[in-house]
Order: sequence, then C-alpha cells, then structure tokens
Amino acid sequence: MNVKQIENWMMVPTTGNTISLFGDVGGTRIQTSPIKFGKPGEVQTQNSVYKLGEKSPGLWELKLAILRRSQMDELIDAGAL
Repeated sequence: MNVKQIENWMMVPTTGNTISLFGDVGGTRIQTSPIKFGKPGEVQTQNSVYKLGEKSPGLWELKLAILRRSQMDELIDAGAL
C-alpha cells in the first residue's frame, strides 16, 4: 500500500456519510478518498496510508463533530484524532 505524509491536514465530511482528509502531500493540496480506519499517527483510505503530520488549526473539528459524530468517535477511539 502507498504510504504518504500529509501536512496541514483536516478531516472533512464527504458524501455517503464518510470522512476524508484534506491537506498537503508533497507540496500539493489534496482531498483523499474516504477514510476506512485510523490508528495513532495515521489513517488508511481505499488506496493509501497517510502519516499524519501537523494538524491544521480551525473549527473543522467542531463541524466534523456535528456532521459525522459516530465516525469521529471511531477515529478518536482508534487514536487517530
């Protein structure tokens, strides 16, 4: 599986009641496919594993808690958030 470092990241709600990562990979701003699962310091999507670097500041965590509470709780329990 492809492993990438993502910086200045945030998690965003996406269609189908899912969550994706949005951040910088190799100097390019990307949005990933939906997150399948997470563990401390990384998350896995359908195609890649993302090592989590610096988290983007902002209110995105509050928005995520409102729109995707159960998925956010799973990522918190797994140590990814």
